Amino acid sequence: MVLEELHQLIETLQERIAEHAPELKKDETRTRYALIDPLLRVLGWDVSDPSQVIPEFAVSSASANTKRADYALLGEDGRPAVIVEAKSLETNLQSAASQALNYCNENGFAHFAVTDGCSWRVYDTFQRVPLEKKLIAQFKINDSAASVALAALALWRPAVAAGAVQAATEPVAQPQANPSPAGIPASPLPAIVESAPPPQESGTQPIAYDWQPLSEFRPDRRGRPAAIRLPNGVEKDTKGWGRYIAELVSWLSKEGYLTSDLLPIRNANGKHVVSLKSTPPQHPSGQPVRHQREAGQYLINANFIGSSNASHARLIITTAGQNPANFGVKPRVLVT
Repeated sequence: MVLEELHQLIETLQERIAEHAPELKKDETRTRYALIDPLLRVLGWDVSDPSQVIPEFAVSSASANTKRADYALLGEDGRPAVIVEAKSLETNLQSAASQALNYCNENGFAHFAVTDGCSWRVYDTFQRVPLEKKLIAQFKINDSAASVALAALALWRPAVAAGAVQAATEPVAQPQANPSPAGIPASPLPAIVESAPPPQESGTQPIAYDWQPLSEFRPDRRGRPAAIRLPNGVEKDTKGWGRYIAELVSWLSKEGYLTSDLLPIRNANGKHVVSLKSTPPQHPSGQPVRHQREAGQYLINANFIGSSNASHARLIITTAGQNPANFGVKPRVLVT
């Protein structure tokens, strides 16, 4: 039984920490090998199987530099169900949690975890609360083996892969099939399909691809959205990122999800993405940010490349406590 295996492993990990703490404090790789990987395996994650776990997972970022999460635990749909940031033993996990939250906000991932091999914390990205209140479950290997074993089931693969990331309060039971992540119902997007772009033709013309969920849309620098599909099924032409983001901001505001207490919204580099018109953003030099788009009471900064604008759109949605998978995008590029 999973609980029995967990109980035995936890006792082993407790011994390793007691015996090898000085070495593990110095080296993240050793911590992962000695403490983190064994726990993931007993929880059902084959860390050597890329269909279950991707180490050093590349994440989209508003920054030009490639960012990598230490682990992506994959769901049944092949997308990350939980992003895991790992640190060496006894490292303060606050900065790791902030970093993982940025990854998830900009990519639309529903859950993340941070660990130093002993302390584990599991969070819900989409909750509209401060970071410390997004916490779903936490445990320390050095606590009672029985209580740690139960708490660790928050990361049990059969449940996580199906989307049920939650604190365990009773022995393992088979999860329901395909529940919505974080309790957010997945809006039906029947026309959204994933397919290869159509063949490009010579000449300069706009090509509209098939609908995709925003959570999976990864444009290049020139990639632009031709249209947006909102969670209520309404479709609107956009022809660019400024209009696309303005439409989703207007909808989030109208539905009561995007409120003034959540603003301003900044990306991981501290640049303004959405602000109130009453408090317009400024550059560090004190000069106002130019060429912003108005959307009701909001100012939107869409002066970024395509991949950054897509990340910012997901960031706005997750900040408002919603799921980017519920928003559709129809890509449009200029083919030359």
